[in-house]
Amino acid sequence: MNNQILQCLNQSKILLLHAEQGRWETFEELHPIWTQEVDKCVADHFLAENKSPELEISIQSLIDDVDTIQRLIKKQMQKVEEDFNANRRLSKAVQSYLK
Repeated sequence: MNNQILQCLNQSKILLLHAEQGRWETFEELHPIWTQEVDKCVADHFLAENKSPELEISIQSLIDDVDTIQRLIKKQMQKVEEDFNANRRLSKAVQSYLK
């Protein structure tokens, strides 16, 4: 397995950990660089002529991490939207009370 795939997997696990622990500021800092590296790893994999079983497993693990990270991002976005809506309702209630 080549060093590029190992590096992508390592960074993938780090990003996944940040997402799982809700450290979104750190996640946002690392995400753009990681995205470019993942895209390159996956593209290089599909262009490679010799695809070892270890490489296939590593690429699948990388894809699984991407899927999990996407689910965590969607979950966080839903939470932010719910919090925003709750704050908006609270603000309207306070404004109504003060009238």
